[in-house]
Amino acid sequence: QILVLTGSLLALGLYIPMISGIIRDKIEQSFATWALWVLLDLIALISIALQDGSWLFLLFYVIGGTVTCCTLLYKGQFKWTWFETFVLFLVFVCLMFWRMNGSRMATISSTIAVVISGLPQFKESWQRPD
Repeated sequence: QILVLTGSLLALGLYIPMISGIIRDKIEQSFATWALWVLLDLIALISIALQDGSWLFLLFYVIGGTVTCCTLLYKGQFKWTWFETFVLFLVFVCLMFWRMNGSRMATISSTIAVVISGLPQFKESWQRPD
């Protein structure tokens, strides 16, 4: 339990540099992208909780992502591209899998969707690490 709590607090702490950079106008992100990521994390959180799994880590991801979303909304960093539409489609796919196949499939599909939706962010960070 100590490791789960420590890892969860560390995950939450990793949002601090991001939020700080957004506030200081040094980091640009998209509110829409982050909101969709929070939805995917929320699907995983609820589905794992329904399976009596270890959900604390995901709770901190949802909290950190929500605070990031609020910061982005405050700073007016919003864009909607084809990719946000694709991620929204992935959210709906996860919800359909959940409805048709239960919580376990919702956990698996939301995890895959988060990885897929994070690939452009990874690519951009690789190309422009500053």
